[in-house]
Amino acid sequence: MQHFSWPLDKKDRDKAAFAGTLRLKGVRVNSTSLLSELLTLVGVRGNEMDFGDLDIDFVARNGRIETSPIRIVIDGYPIELRGSVGFDKSLDYIAKLPITPKLVGKKAYRSLEGVTIDVPIRGNSSTPDIDENSMQKATASLAEQALKKSLEKGVQNIFEQIIKKK
Repeated sequence: MQHFSWPLDKKDRDKAAFAGTLRLKGVRVNSTSLLSELLTLVGVRGNEMDFGDLDIDFVARNGRIETSPIRIVIDGYPIELRGSVGFDKSLDYIAKLPITPKLVGKKAYRSLEGVTIDVPIRGNSSTPDIDENSMQKATASLAEQALKKSLEKGVQNIFEQIIKKK
């Protein structure tokens, strides 16, 4: 812990302030049903999360605990979670999920490899909720991102051909 202040009066709990680092060494856990559902949406198989050695910084202020980005690899794909949880158990997280061949097909994946979509997670710790509207908007923008990557590759190929001719 770097610092810790916890008011004794319940009405002042939102004034609690603390910060520190949670150090994980060789931790491996089974995925939650919510994370499994998210991973299934993008075609990532894997029910076990291997955190390996991971430091998670946290800061509590204004009734919320915010963590540094939590980065894990599942089924060979990097997953990132960032956000906060409230003292009232409310969630405000973003899951950064990779585009996979299973989600978009092998041909489209060639243009989208490395692209991620942000999926908001709201609700509370007992009943987390995936914001499906945001998920639909994110996947709808995939075509735009694929077109942009294809154009960039096309322009690069044209420049390479011009340079070779000289």
